Amino acid sequence: LLNGNVDCQLTQTVMPQAGYVHEVNINVNDNIPNDATLMTADNCKNINSGKYVVKGAFNNSITITGGSPDIYLDNANMDFSRNDQIITPISITNGANPIIHVVGNNNITAYSYNILRMAGIYVDNQSSVTICGYSTDDVLTVTAGADGAAIGGYCSSGTDHPCGNITINNVTVYAYAIRANVVKYPPAIGSTGDATCGKITITDAVVHAQGSNEAPAIGAESSVPEITIKKSEIHAYRGTNADYIGRAGDYNYQGGQIQGDITSSTVYKYLYDGLYGTSTPEGVVEFDENGEIVE
Repeated sequence: LLNGNVDCQLTQTVMPQAGYVHEVNINVNDNIPNDATLMTADNCKNINSGKYVVKGAFNNSITITGGSPDIYLDNANMDFSRNDQIITPISITNGANPIIHVVGNNNITAYSYNILRMAGIYVDNQSSVTICGYSTDDVLTVTAGADGAAIGGYCSSGTDHPCGNITINNVTVYAYAIRANVVKYPPAIGSTGDATCGKITITDAVVHAQGSNEAPAIGAESSVPEITIKKSEIHAYRGTNADYIGRAGDYNYQGGQIQGDITSSTVYKYLYDGLYGTSTPEGVVEFDENGEIVE
């Protein structure tokens, strides 16, 4: 039962004929509000309010420059992998605090064959982002460009761009940091180089995070980040001489190199070789509701 109006596109042409009854099935996604505006090349810049839905292939960068807009990714594919320009697929700046709602299977790829530096979803240090689904069946895959985190900050021309707060809730996220071209090592989620890192909060989620070279999977290169993980499953691929979750350096992570805590969660540990693109399992750590490691 539909109350109100809905705009839709037919998947095939219907040619009405006199004397015939035509049946048209309309599938409405209950997770997308009826008043969400379809995002286009004309309205994807300088967003600071409202509700927008990104559907299917979308080849324009999205800039969020204030306010708390709602962005719905509805089986969206933002692929800039062959673009020869420096393009951050989603950029969040100027104190913005958007919610990115993940619906279905979505892909964001910033990596360029020309080795350009950018994050997949850039969150500046004055801003924050919430990435959420309706269940862990909703999936978001984010691949960064060189010297950038999949979600967070990046390094460009010797400048480390810090990141703000990142919240991931009730969704499955695959986050990949591709490589480091300078002596700065981006994690999959967090900040790189000497830049500061905002608070990272993960709740009721499944997260696969692959850091680059000598970076942690989730965290920061230089600082001790504040990370809180609850009731989640984390697959953490660290670089050489880095925590799985925490910071760069040979800390042999057991949950001590972060501010915050990990509770009621399981961390699957891997060593990732960024040069050869291979990973080696290094065990599993389970945390109880008090943050204690389950032996």
